[in-house]
Amino acid sequence: MALGEGPENPPPCACSSAGPHLTRGHATVNSRAYAARTAPLHDAGALLEARSVHPGRTAHHHLRALAHTHGIPRGRVTHVLGPAGLTDVAPRRGKGFSLGMGQHVAMTTFHLDGHAYA
Repeated sequence: MALGEGPENPPPCACSSAGPHLTRGHATVNSRAYAARTAPLHDAGALLEARSVHPGRTAHHHLRALAHTHGIPRGRVTHVLGPAGLTDVAPRRGKGFSLGMGQHVAMTTFHLDGHAYA
């Protein structure tokens, strides 16, 4: 896979919350409220900002920080970098990423818990 291409296997569910007039309601994942989950990254992910990678943090360290805060083993980050096509980008800082590459790194978060790249 070339740099800039999306992962071969998309996340199990990628939904947009930017629809028109979303002013009320609730979100459930597997019949349980999303807000009630202690570690929601294990079941579902939400990408709220396309440029969620800190400009001073490398792609690898961004994913490592997310894995750490969700109790996901450190080795999992290295495991998803290859299939996601991010091995060459891993040591680069986010400030140099194009919008598409920032999105690509951010979307790789969905695979940290084993989704699609298990």
